[in-house]
Amino acid sequence: MLEIARGNRPDFFNLDYVKPPALVPRYLRKEVIGRMSYQGKELIPLDLSCLPTIIKEFEKEDVESIAVCLLNSYTNPSHEIAVVEEIKKLLHKSNVWGHTKFQENGGNMNE
Repeated sequence: MLEIARGNRPDFFNLDYVKPPALVPRYLRKEVIGRMSYQGKELIPLDLSCLPTIIKEFEKEDVESIAVCLLNSYTNPSHEIAVVEEIKKLLHKSNVWGHTKFQENGGNMNE
C-alpha cells in the first residue's frame, strides 16, 4: 500500500496526529493509461507509450526499484504483467515488482 489517506490512524479523534511519511513520494508515483474493472474486464486499453519518459525520470532520480500497482490487477493481471515486462525491457533489470509479489505473500500486504 503506497498511502492511505485517513483509514489507519491509531487514535481517530486525535487532532494532533501526524501521519508518517509515505513509502514513495508522490512525485515518484506515475500513471499509465488503461483500466480493468473489478470483474477483470478491460475498460480502457493499456497504453505503454508513456513508459520511456517515466523510466528516464526514474533514472534521473536514481530510483533503484519499481513496484507496479494497478487497480484491480488481482482479478486480471494482464495490464500489470505488460507494464512490468515493458519496464524490464527498458531498464534491462529485474528489480521490478507487480502482482506476483503480493501473491507470494499469500495476499498479505503486511509482509
